[in-house]
Order: sequence, then C-alpha cells, then structure tokens
Amino acid sequence: LALMRSTKISVVEQAIGCVRNLSVNAENELVVVQEGALPVLIATMTTNDDFLRDCVMAILRNITLHPENKVKFVREGGMPPLISLIRSLEPRVQEQAAVILRNLSVNVQSKVRIVKEGGLPPLVDLLTSEVDKIKEHVLVCIRNLGANADNEAKIIDARALPPICECL
Repeated sequence: LALMRSTKISVVEQAIGCVRNLSVNAENELVVVQEGALPVLIATMTTNDDFLRDCVMAILRNITLHPENKVKFVREGGMPPLISLIRSLEPRVQEQAAVILRNLSVNVQSKVRIVKEGGLPPLVDLLTSEVDKIKEHVLVCIRNLGANADNEAKIIDARALPPICECL
C-alpha cells in the first residue's frame, strides 16, 4: 500500500490497480482499510486522472460493503468528496458515487451524515438521469435514507417524491 503514495504516477496506477483487484474479495474489504489505504483513497477520489479515479471508486464501492468501513469512511472525511462526485456530469462517475452512497446509506450514522452533508439534493437530481442503473442505485439510497425519521421530512422537502413517482 505504500506504493500508492509514490511520486511516480505509473507506480501509483499499478498499486491502485492491485488494490482494486484485491478489494473484490470480501475477505479483503476490511484488510485494505486496516492496512491504511483509506486516507489515500479518499484523497485520490477527486483526481482528474480518469483511470485512477475509476479504480479508487471501484475500491471504495467494494470496501464500503463492510460495516466497519462504512463508519471509517465517514469518520476519515470521505463524504464531502463523494458528494462532489455525485454531482459529476459523467454518468460512470455518477453511478459509482451512487453505489458507494447506497452502500453507506444502510448504516444508521451514515444515513444522517449523507443528508446533513448535502447529499440529498444531488441524489434527487439524479432521479431524472437517463441511465436506469443510476436511478436504481439512487432510489435504493433514498429508500435507505428514508428509514430515518428525521430524513423522511427532508426527503419530502427536497421534492424527491415527484421524480420518485415518475420512476413507477
């Protein structure tokens, strides 16, 4: 994982590619975070390098399936860059960000943080996406967010109901 911090971009790309492949295995989801990869992944999330960003997003999509990693991701400051990525104009970035938010939204604390940190408006905006997979991930995320009593009113206030009904 130290190679992910290299000053040589080719080394960083290969290291992140290795971690991406390893993160597919459920047994490695927690190990990747325990070995200290999370701060580097969060810092690299908003890179302009498409390959690196796609790899990092894939890793985050995989590791945020683990319950402990959901909490650590939020605690380490991952929510603001993730919410900025959900606003991307690129559908593949929107979809990956929506999947990560969906993964996080099953956690009680994350439900509140997603809404508190401004994640609801861009999610509602994506309900009108032309990409069905994006809408599906966003709908699941909003459904999970709505399992919190405080979030219910905020979802209605964010005018989520009309685009949700359009998806019926």
